[in-house]
Amino acid sequence: MLAHRGDLIHSGRHGALVVPEAVIPDLEGAMNTMFNNKKLVLEPARQDGLNFKKIEAT
Repeated sequence: MLAHRGDLIHSGRHGALVVPEAVIPDLEGAMNTMFNNKKLVLEPARQDGLNFKKIEAT
C-alpha cells in the first residue's frame, strides 16, 4: 500500500485503503449519497412484518 503525505488512510477489520488528498473534498457528498442509499434498504428492513412479498412490491 502506497500513501503520500496528506492522504487519508482508512483501516478496519476488512483491510485498509488510501484516499488521495485530491479526493478528500468530495468525500462528504459521496458519503451522504451512500448513507441515503442504505436508508432505502435498511429502514423498510427494520419494520415489523417485512417479508419477500413486501420487498418485491417495492
